[in-house]
Amino acid sequence: MKLLNYHQSDIDLVKACLKNDKAAQKFLFDTYAKGMLGLCYRYVNDYDLAHDLMQDGFIKVFEKLETYRAESPLKSWIRKIMVNTCLGHIRKQKNLQLTNLDSAEHIMTHENVFSDFLEFDMVMNAISKLPLNMRTVLNLFAIEGYSYTEIATELGLEESSIRAHVSRARKQLSESIGVKTGIRVS
Repeated sequence: MKLLNYHQSDIDLVKACLKNDKAAQKFLFDTYAKGMLGLCYRYVNDYDLAHDLMQDGFIKVFEKLETYRAESPLKSWIRKIMVNTCLGHIRKQKNLQLTNLDSAEHIMTHENVFSDFLEFDMVMNAISKLPLNMRTVLNLFAIEGYSYTEIATELGLEESSIRAHVSRARKQLSESIGVKTGIRVS
């Protein structure tokens, strides 16, 4: 199989990788590695650690490749594995200090994810400076597109608590860049 054929479909690429086609495996890694490194970096804010987590994530990708069913794009499937790898690391380090909050009445209920007038790099830089708990929840919600329910399930917290943490992260992010970011929280 030629490398050009890998562009035809995710399933063709996966099949070639499962047949131990080294060129296909390299193509898969080269295609997604840079983006997945950036994803990992957003969670741990340390390049060397992000690189290690990305490598661990790709090991899991190749180990689980036979379970890929093409129900979603391959990139989305790989992203989920990378996010779970990062969350697993954070949990093992016990660095994620989220607490259940009984009252979340102060949550804002409007605005869009990122205002058009903010530069992406400025927002990403501000997110990288948030405390780990806020950065993790904000990454899951605003960047990865997880719902409050999905985040609550993943982190073992109440949905109202996740809403409150997103609100606090949004507020701190707004304060750090001096304008409203517009992360929709409802």
